[in-house]
Amino acid sequence: MFGSTLIFINILISIYLYNHIHLEFNKVHNLIQSSIVKRHRILTQNNDPVVDVDPAIAQALNNINITLATINNNLTTMNNNMAAMNDDISRLAIVTFSTNFNNNNSSFEHHQLSIHKIVQLIMFVIIRLFRTLWRWSQLYLTLLILLCEKVARGVISIVFSVIPFSSYIECVASVNRYSSKHIYTEAEKDLDRDAIELITSRGYPCEEHYVTTPDGFILGLHRITGPRINSPPQSPPASPRDNGPNGADLRVGKPAVLIMHGFMQTSEAWLCRANPEDSLPFILADAGFDVWLGNNRGNKYSFKHTTYTPSQERFWNWSLDELVRYDLPSIVDVYRTRLPTISYIGFSQGTAQGWAALSTNTALAAKINLFVALAPVSTVKGFSNPMIDSLARSRPDFIFLLFGKKAMLPSTVWWRQVLPKEFFVQLIDSSVRFLFGWKTHNLDEEEKKMLYSHIFSYTSVKSVVHWFQIIQTNRFQMFDDELLGITPNENSNKKHRYHGRVIPGYHPAQILTKCALFYGGQDTLPNTKALLAHLPKDKVVLIHEEESYEHLDFMWGKTAGKAVFSKIVTLLRASNKTIVESDDD
Repeated sequence: MFGSTLIFINILISIYLYNHIHLEFNKVHNLIQSSIVKRHRILTQNNDPVVDVDPAIAQALNNINITLATINNNLTTMNNNMAAMNDDISRLAIVTFSTNFNNNNSSFEHHQLSIHKIVQLIMFVIIRLFRTLWRWSQLYLTLLILLCEKVARGVISIVFSVIPFSSYIECVASVNRYSSKHIYTEAEKDLDRDAIELITSRGYPCEEHYVTTPDGFILGLHRITGPRINSPPQSPPASPRDNGPNGADLRVGKPAVLIMHGFMQTSEAWLCRANPEDSLPFILADAGFDVWLGNNRGNKYSFKHTTYTPSQERFWNWSLDELVRYDLPSIVDVYRTRLPTISYIGFSQGTAQGWAALSTNTALAAKINLFVALAPVSTVKGFSNPMIDSLARSRPDFIFLLFGKKAMLPSTVWWRQVLPKEFFVQLIDSSVRFLFGWKTHNLDEEEKKMLYSHIFSYTSVKSVVHWFQIIQTNRFQMFDDELLGITPNENSNKKHRYHGRVIPGYHPAQILTKCALFYGGQDTLPNTKALLAHLPKDKVVLIHEEESYEHLDFMWGKTAGKAVFSKIVTLLRASNKTIVESDDD
């Protein structure tokens, strides 16, 4: 390109010089010719004889004309060459410009791509930073709420224990309650009754049993030995009783059913309906079943250990694994009938115990003829509230720092004693709406005071951490002492992380027992679709969905008797058909 430019410049200079010479020759030629013509005119005017032009001058003029013609030819040739050169240079310039443009365009696209990647990286960092700040803000808000609750509880405790008028207020309240103007109803009595009193107050015979697990926990069990046989006594005894004419007959040959409660509950949760016809244990007892109500370690009826006391951390060093490995097998082994198998009904966490135990313990699975899962849970979606969901996805050491390593929120029982019942009902309604988005429309508003009075009991912080780990990993697994991090399931498009160890999992797909499932269409807590996708079809005898039901509705729903419990009775009778027929004979 540079050489072509030099050639072009030389041609321009040559053309300039030729043009300049051509002009000078034209001037000389015109000057000589004008001189000759002028002289010829003068001679003509003076009548002088015409003198011929000097041959030398004529020859010079002729040479000049020839030179001018040559210069004109050369200029024409140079102009033609110049035009050709212009075309070549134009084509060369166009090609060069196109090449440079493409190169520049590629470079621009490359720089644009690099800028795009940088912007993406910056946005990724900003989003991660925002999420981290949001998560920590939610965690600090949770910590602030816990601190405020602890301060409020401490202040109220000091007021009630120090100021004399607090006992005066209690005395006045008691006098007003038991005065002739106020009738202390059975519903009010049910608010503070325990499991034995709830059973006997409705006219059912019951027994109380205890079983010691291999690791030393003493579990309390309640047994309804027969149907309702008389009217409830005016003052039900605090100890178990058998109102049958022949107690032994009540316990021989009847199909047995074990019913297990949910998370942070006791056997009372099944018994606190105002009408016994709405309560599953009483319905089964009237239908001719031997009903057992279990209690997991740490709750109100299993608050005892052979070695440790509840004030020690080792008493609370257990998770869902111990409920699966020790509690459920020990409870199943204690039932006192001559039958080789029993049926098992679990609610919420009680179903998780069933999925885990009946898929890993072949000896236990052989003793269960049917597993009925109400509001079944294996993996959990999480919480609808971002603050609690951030807490659930925190590291275990942070959870232990917030709540300690003993009982989880033991103050819940304290607040139940202190707060007015109406306010406590509103608090529970707000809490379940805050945590899970439940509206509790299917619960009877008049029953809520009694239902919520029996809704909570103790559990360990470690078991809560275990459920949080299941939320984080989206995997139904054993407790992980060192959280590995978020591990997507096999259907996830997220990047999987390689780990040097794998925590053993519980697999409902390997369940060894026939099972029936009842789940709610408005239940936002369990990941029911994932559970149904993994269950073996040859083991599932029924899958029933109540579209309007939430989680608690499967125990306390206004229509649960007809919509759910009646179907359970039919299933249990079919599963224990041989036993029932032989008993009738």
